[in-house]
Amino acid sequence: AGPTLLEPIMEVEITTPEEFMGDIMGDLNQRRGKIQGMDSQGSKTIIRALVPEAELYKYATTLRSMSHGRAV
Repeated sequence: AGPTLLEPIMEVEITTPEEFMGDIMGDLNQRRGKIQGMDSQGSKTIIRALVPEAELYKYATTLRSMSHGRAV
């Protein structure tokens, strides 16, 4: 077997109002993220995903912009 190149993977948990869930999930998929699960908590949704660390550069800013500051 030949060498395998690995990259750091981050586990992220995002709490967002349901209205932004689709946009956030689409963005995570574009960043090569793998959705691990979702839970509802009242009017909020918690998204758990595994995302390559390199794809998360400045993600907090993008997330705030996408959700108008309502997702964390």
